[in-house]
Amino acid sequence: FEQARNLAFEEAAQTRDRITELKQAMISSA
Repeated sequence: FEQARNLAFEEAAQTRDRITELKQAMISSA
């Protein structure tokens, strides 16, 4: 159970990082 929660947390962190990268890319290209 603990391991599954850590996995979900890491996936969320990776998704957040990817969204941040996309936002920065849009800002710099705008």
